[in-house]
Parts: sequence; structure tokens; C-alpha cells
Amino acid sequence: MQQRLYYLSDETECDSAIVSSGEQDGRFFAILAATLFHPRGGGQLADGGWIDDCKVLSVESLGEAILHVTERLLPPGPVRLRVDADKRALHSRLHSAGHLIGTVGIDLGLRPDKAQHWPEASRVVFRMEETAPPEAGEWEGKANHIVAQNLPRQCGIQDGARMVGFGSLPAFPCGGTHVRSLADIGRIRILSVKTKKDTVTVNYDIL
Repeated sequence: MQQRLYYLSDETECDSAIVSSGEQDGRFFAILAATLFHPRGGGQLADGGWIDDCKVLSVESLGEAILHVTERLLPPGPVRLRVDADKRALHSRLHSAGHLIGTVGIDLGLRPDKAQHWPEASRVVFRMEETAPPEAGEWEGKANHIVAQNLPRQCGIQDGARMVGFGSLPAFPCGGTHVRSLADIGRIRILSVKTKKDTVTVNYDIL
């Protein structure tokens, strides 16, 4: 089974091997024995980077496999992986910020429903029961109060699912990448809190 090294490792470079490669619909792809590249999915965009000196154009899930779409065909064999560290850091900060917003929502009596942690388009959507959500400023204050505690990331497997949390805060099922500790997020900025019927959408960014 293909190893997803980003589940347990924060490294952005390592050695691996291409086990198969080919061309489909005009695109070149490679499947690795083990990968540091996070594919698009779970509310997070794909990593960028290079396999040896070949640019990785996109990273996609195909069942249990991860396809690395490359700018040219690469032969099977040993390779060096290099993930775009700046892009990874941004995605991780946004994803971890989304988890904190989820935690704030739970404390307010809301139920997280879905989320998207994309640059300039990040949001968390909650189901609202009886509790009215606070205004953006109050939500922002609560989220950044947690950031200031600088709790360390905690990862584990529960009932076959990877769980990600910080300190003793609630953990969420998640296959994405995250900061090592909360201070790495920076400051969370709540752009808007919108209520429609029984849903609350919190749009956010990081500074």
C-alpha cells in the first residue's frame, strides 16, 4: 500500500521511488511507493513541488492511490521528492485555523458540517440548532485566544480514522496537513459570519 508520509511527517523533502508511470488523456502521471505530497481533497488544495527536477502539476486521489501529475513522463525507479514548502505552510496554517474555528463553533452549540481551507476562499459551515452565532469580532477573539495558548498538534488513529487535534482540544477526523503548534497559524481574521436557515457560514483568512 502506498505510504502517505505527510500523515506523520512535516518534512518537505525525502527519497522515494516511482513504482509506475504513464500517460492518460494527454497527462503524465507517476505513482510513488511513498509520498510527501498531499492530494487535493478533504477541503485542502494539493501540494506543489518537484519529483527530481520535474515539476508536479497536480496531486490527485484515485481510490487508494495518489496520482502525481507531472510535466513530463518519468520512468520507474528511485527519485527525490521536494514539496513546495511555502505552499505547504500556507495550506497547513489555513487548515489548522479551520479546526480552531470548528472548536469555537462547538463551544457555541453549533455542529460543524463541512469546510474549505483554500487561500482567499476559506470557510467553515455549521448546522445551527437553537443557539444564535456571535458576531465576527467575538468569534475572532475566541479563535485567537486559543491560538495564543500555542498548543501542540496531536495526531492519532481512532476507529481506523486519523484524528487531528491540538493539546486537549477536541480532535477531528482529518487527512490534511497542519501546523506543529498553534502559534504557527499567525492571526485568524474572521471576514464574515452568515446565517441562512439552519446553517452558519464563517468565512476566514490568516495574517
